[in-house]
Amino acid sequence: MHKIDLSKFIKVSPNFQYSINLKYDFNSRDKVKSYIPTSSTYEIFEDFLLSMNKGKSNGRAKLLTGPYGKGKSHLVLMLLAFFYYKNKNVYPNFLEKMKEHSPKLYKAALEEMADNKKMLPVIVSGSNINIKQSFLQAIKNSLDNEGIEDIMPETYFNAAVAMIRKWSTEYPETLKRFTELTEMDSEKFIKGLENYSHEYYQQFLDVYPKITSGSEFNPLQDLDIVELYEDVLQQIKPIGYKGLFIVYDEFSKYLEGSIDRNSASEIKFLQDLAEKCNKGGKEDEVFQLLLITHKSISSYVDRLPKEKVDAWKAVAERFKTIEISHADNQTYELMSNTIIKDHEVFTKFKDDKKEEFKSLYKKLREVNNGENLEEQKTIVEGCYPLHPLSSILLPSVSEKVAQNERTIFTFLSADDKNTLGNFLKKDFCGFTTLTPDYIYDYFEPLFKKENYTSDTYKTWRDAKSSLTKVSTELERKIIKTLCLIYIVGNFRKIPPTKKVIIESLSHYGDEKEVMDCIEKLISSKNLYYVKSKGYLKFIEATDIDVQQLINDTKELRKNTYDKSSPLNINLFNNFILATRYNVEREIRRYFSIQFIDTKELSSVENWDKKLKAIDGDGVLYCVTAKDSADIDKAKDMINNIEHDRIVFVTPKDKLDIDKVLGEYDAIKYLIDKNAYEDKDPLLNAELEVYLEDTVDQLFTYLSYYLYPEHNKASYFYKGEQLEIKRRTTLNKLVSDICYEVYHSTPVIPNELINVSKPSNTAQNYRRKVLEGLLQNRLQPSLGLIGHGLDVTIMRATLINTNILKESNGQCYVNINGDDLDPNIKNILSKIREFFLLTTKEGKTKFSKLYEVLTEPKHGIGLRRGLIPIFLSVVLHEFKNNIVITQKGMELVLDGKLVDSINTNPELYEAFLEDLSIEKENYLKDLEGLFEGYVLPEEKEYNSFDYVVKGIQRWYFDLPKFAKEYKQEYLGSGEFNKLPKNIIKIRNKVKQFNPNANELLFTDFVEVAGSSDYKSVFEEVEEFKNKLDRSLENLLQILSDETQRIFGGKLQQESLPSALKNWYEALDDFTKKHVISNSANSLLETSKDPKTNNPKEIIKKLSIIITGLRIEDWNENSIMLFLEKLTELKNNIDELDKANINQSDAAQTESYVLTYIDENGEKKDRILKKKEPSNTAKILLNELTTIFEEYGAAVDENDKRQILMEMLQKMC
Repeated sequence: MHKIDLSKFIKVSPNFQYSINLKYDFNSRDKVKSYIPTSSTYEIFEDFLLSMNKGKSNGRAKLLTGPYGKGKSHLVLMLLAFFYYKNKNVYPNFLEKMKEHSPKLYKAALEEMADNKKMLPVIVSGSNINIKQSFLQAIKNSLDNEGIEDIMPETYFNAAVAMIRKWSTEYPETLKRFTELTEMDSEKFIKGLENYSHEYYQQFLDVYPKITSGSEFNPLQDLDIVELYEDVLQQIKPIGYKGLFIVYDEFSKYLEGSIDRNSASEIKFLQDLAEKCNKGGKEDEVFQLLLITHKSISSYVDRLPKEKVDAWKAVAERFKTIEISHADNQTYELMSNTIIKDHEVFTKFKDDKKEEFKSLYKKLREVNNGENLEEQKTIVEGCYPLHPLSSILLPSVSEKVAQNERTIFTFLSADDKNTLGNFLKKDFCGFTTLTPDYIYDYFEPLFKKENYTSDTYKTWRDAKSSLTKVSTELERKIIKTLCLIYIVGNFRKIPPTKKVIIESLSHYGDEKEVMDCIEKLISSKNLYYVKSKGYLKFIEATDIDVQQLINDTKELRKNTYDKSSPLNINLFNNFILATRYNVEREIRRYFSIQFIDTKELSSVENWDKKLKAIDGDGVLYCVTAKDSADIDKAKDMINNIEHDRIVFVTPKDKLDIDKVLGEYDAIKYLIDKNAYEDKDPLLNAELEVYLEDTVDQLFTYLSYYLYPEHNKASYFYKGEQLEIKRRTTLNKLVSDICYEVYHSTPVIPNELINVSKPSNTAQNYRRKVLEGLLQNRLQPSLGLIGHGLDVTIMRATLINTNILKESNGQCYVNINGDDLDPNIKNILSKIREFFLLTTKEGKTKFSKLYEVLTEPKHGIGLRRGLIPIFLSVVLHEFKNNIVITQKGMELVLDGKLVDSINTNPELYEAFLEDLSIEKENYLKDLEGLFEGYVLPEEKEYNSFDYVVKGIQRWYFDLPKFAKEYKQEYLGSGEFNKLPKNIIKIRNKVKQFNPNANELLFTDFVEVAGSSDYKSVFEEVEEFKNKLDRSLENLLQILSDETQRIFGGKLQQESLPSALKNWYEALDDFTKKHVISNSANSLLETSKDPKTNNPKEIIKKLSIIITGLRIEDWNENSIMLFLEKLTELKNNIDELDKANINQSDAAQTESYVLTYIDENGEKKDRILKKKEPSNTAKILLNELTTIFEEYGAAVDENDKRQILMEMLQKMC
């Protein structure tokens, strides 16, 4: 076969071998001439041209964005060259094409060139140094490049002046040395600098190193850079410049490398410079600023702290963003211009290879690209020797991963390995093309550098894994081509099908050879064939024969799995919207899509019950059938079902869906089993690929039911077959059904709350609306202000519906007004009827009301998100009379309760108490009786609970004795039982969380034995008085009893006197004797009761005798107190009698303890000697040992002090 040397008539443009570097390529006229413009280029050029005018100055700060390989730097090079050279000969191609593109723009460009004043290019670079330093270095380099480095802006002179003044104030010796060297007074020298004398400035530069140890003067240090640039412009204007064209090349590198650590001053500098550019000035004082990045500034800063994000946003707002992009046809044109051909030789080559080029055109059309003939020609002929698929893939791959060193144009222009230039050096036998695998090889180093979580990296990794398992060149080409298709990811344009792969490699081998190789890759599990789409994809394969495993599992489970289950659960969006109804009624109604087989279809007895278990406002049942007979059987059954919310769909012919469902079930089973057993991760990954394919196949079958356009299904409603040809007709049917069934649904335009299950956030804001409605007195706008969601919900549901109104400054709810929407009026009426009926029927579950409001048969179909609001509107009217209970327990009516009712209405009951005038007076009397315990703020809540809370608050404030005693003590050991009515009322009142309505209107009435509420009140009043006085009565009786015990004469001698008289009659020896704690306490109290109030004395004696306060007594404590008190007195009396009769010698058998107490009084205590018990002896030994162990660590006085304090406490 004849060898072909493509390099003889095809060459690559050398000007694209390397990416443009503005700093080094500005002076290369060849680079400028080689620029290939596009239509978008001229749009950008026109923007810059117009912004040079004074009237357009507000767009002079610009941000040029675009991915690598889009020619940003080359475009900017062209712009810089145009406004600098102003010479036709420098960019003839650019002007010539401009003339063709837009004569008007061409004329404007010539006018700009006629103005000989040029723009000074200032190219800023550097990403690691301070941005101000970068701009200082850039202006210095620009002046040096232009040979005008002797330009000295005013800021230079000002810097020198500032330095001399600093010497005069801080370094007088340095100033003295300066005046000696300059032989001039410092002020005279400063005056010369202020007059901008170059001679004086040069003299300053010469002297400066001599007085600063060799330092070089830097006038740019600590300068205002914006001011410096302004000064430079003023200095260069007289020598032929009209402005500065400042370009920050690779500004994106500065952002990537420094954005997290740059200072506020740097950000402020950029902002000030942009404002300076946009502010404008005279036409010969132009500041043009251009930053070049790969994406918008916000994309770089989105992860910074908020304050920095805000600062950078302020910067970005000062820049006009220009996004550089080319239409596909322009990109292909640029590529073709890069591939230079000898026209005569290439024409002959095309004639010789006419059939081959015709084949290329055909292949191009088959991959659905190049819709117009001109574009097809550019791709096939202009980009030759690239295969058409290579031409289409190359720009997209470059845009995904390209960097400066590897782009579209470096691939097309360089002669490195795996480039077009390298390809052209080879000799080929016969007609050939550069296939996509070359592109893969060229860009592979960049694929490796991608973030390991990116899709590009994962695709390359899968391809790399497959490449290690193959041996032939054709196999490698197939894998590399497929990899590029997945990296680009535009399957609409280039799908990863066998056909596309075959077409892309048809010049490498014949179609059969390529197809056989693809099948080999599939069978060896390097690739997987997705049956549902006809796609090839990479797969991480296991050694197991997965398809056989699936087949075996499918066979095992064929009689156990539910065929409808995967279809009804979550495979797809299983609903169809009532579009027109939803738009008009501002709601979202839909029919759920469910699959049903003929067996289940025949078993349903109650369709309403079946529909209740399914979400949706109706159901579209898709019937699956085994065969044609099964389909006919289903149709016969459907003809007899006339349900108003069911649409049936049957297939026209048998759909072989069972096979796919079986496969789906088997794969899901194997995935779950493998995950549970934690076996082979590769098996799981491969099963997931099979599962995805199976799901896609199921989608195809499902679409036959849901898209009438396929003409594969019949539709039935109420036993009649319908003529439905389009999906829109199906949607219309659902809407028509909703209009008929849900005819009384109100229009509430709020998608947050007009739903069945509002979000937690929406519920929280709705709660505020509910709380506002449940206040006794409504505030304007329910007290809600601002523009929050609570206000939005209130407006949509209450104000816009005319429910919440104001008149004369008073806010009220409008339930029956003529200005209410009939549907809303109907809802409020249904709720009122529900509550009013409870006055006759008794407690009724809220579920009964919810059935009316939500069930389709009632025509309202209200969403639950709205019900709490309408419910609270009516509850506001009945608030003082309504009783709401859960398991018999009355609950506080507030927003939280209403929300709970909405969640589980079957758990709550309502009862509306019919309050007569007599009942109202009864409640007021109770409120007065328990005044101080009934809290006014609790009236804000529902019903009569505030009264019961007051009664309980009083009850629990009573002493323990009053709450528990069942008998009254009459004195002299006599008791009387409390009246039964008192005990009954007390038992009712002390219940935990009693039902207020039942307690006040049932329990108290039953105890009183009368329905006369005046009598009932008197019974409660007697109960209260009895318990209130119980302790006082007891104290009085005990006082009398104690008086008698101590020998007092009733009504002639007070209890304090009786105690004192008894004490004073005792012998001194007895008074000082230590008997027991209680006995000694009784003696102390008798000696000085410290009060003349008998009841207070009894309270003291209660603690001494029983160890309890009298408030904590029970009935048994009374007699215990009296018995112990009597016993204690008698013991002391007997001791006293014995002491009087004993001789002095006997009294010496005692210990006498004398000490001064805290009040300064002398105290004598007598302790009778006795033989210690065995236990006491052990204690004595232990104490003696402890004291000895401490030894000298505690001196003898401290030890005695310890013993005395212990004795004092015990006496």
